[in-house]
Amino acid sequence: MASPPDGDLTEYERLRAENIRRNDVILASLRRKADELSAAIKSSSSAKRGRTSGQPRKKPTTPTGPAVLRRSLRLSQLPPSHSPDAEPIPGPPPKPRSTSFSSSLASSILDAVSLSPGAAKVRADDFDAGKELVLTPANVRRVVPDRILGVRVLPLVDRTVVVAGNKLGNIGFWDADGMVEDEGDDGADGLFEYLPHRGPVPAIVAHPGVPHKIYSCSYEGEICLMDLEKENFNMIHLCDYPVYSLCQAPDNASCLYFGDGNGELKLFDERMGKVSATWDSHDNSINSIDFHPEKKHMLATSSTDRTARIWDLRRLKKKKDDCLKVLKHSRSVQSAYFSPSGHMLATTR
Repeated sequence: MASPPDGDLTEYERLRAENIRRNDVILASLRRKADELSAAIKSSSSAKRGRTSGQPRKKPTTPTGPAVLRRSLRLSQLPPSHSPDAEPIPGPPPKPRSTSFSSSLASSILDAVSLSPGAAKVRADDFDAGKELVLTPANVRRVVPDRILGVRVLPLVDRTVVVAGNKLGNIGFWDADGMVEDEGDDGADGLFEYLPHRGPVPAIVAHPGVPHKIYSCSYEGEICLMDLEKENFNMIHLCDYPVYSLCQAPDNASCLYFGDGNGELKLFDERMGKVSATWDSHDNSINSIDFHPEKKHMLATSSTDRTARIWDLRRLKKKKDDCLKVLKHSRSVQSAYFSPSGHMLATTR
């Protein structure tokens, strides 16, 4: 159909026709540029194929040494290098285990006056903890390397000797009064360090009646005796589970009560050289054992099973249901100790 002359078009129709002509010109220009670009791409591809079709493809060079097969840590069943479970970087070889004891330290402790087993602990009425219990730099020592897990002040009257056990199996003695003469490197600044255990040392005990016999335990299941009269260390018992707590009977220094990682409370009789009784006391490891200050047949235990329990040794049987009292907590109970009067029991989580 013939288009009407421009003079017969309205203003709207004339503008519409101009837009159509302008769009046709733009589209024709775009098609021309697209055709030129497509031809250039095809020409470049053909030239590249023509240059490489007659030449063999070069192989990548390989190293002359033995090939290293890389495998992921997951496929190798190894923990990631940044995780807490990753194998630590090997350090220097451990020190040999100590079996002998310092003669000067042993003599000093043996010459000391021991605390009577039944001596009452009386506090002066004018005692002011805020003024008298003051920590000064002069009373600070690095007794053992690394983290300390167990501390004990020996039951002596006329001198202060502190014993500490760390996570590496070391046991250190600090003569806080400086009454022991140095023996070369051993005993410098009143410090003596030994390595009787193969693992962390959580507990150290010494009976007031026999202060020259110091017992300690470790996570490797060891119970060790440090005999100052013989000046040596001896392992007197080894069990299959870690030993987390250790305590002596108040009326018998040869009876050692210890708690293992299996939740069992055991009685080791040093005179017999074996475990004479075992009680299923907790569902998890026993973290502390403490006897009542007045009632020698009563003791308290704490455990990772979130309970603290009070026991009567006269009625103690084989099951944990035989306890006198169960104190439930929302978290693991790290310790449970009687007050000096025995009227209260303090627990920590």
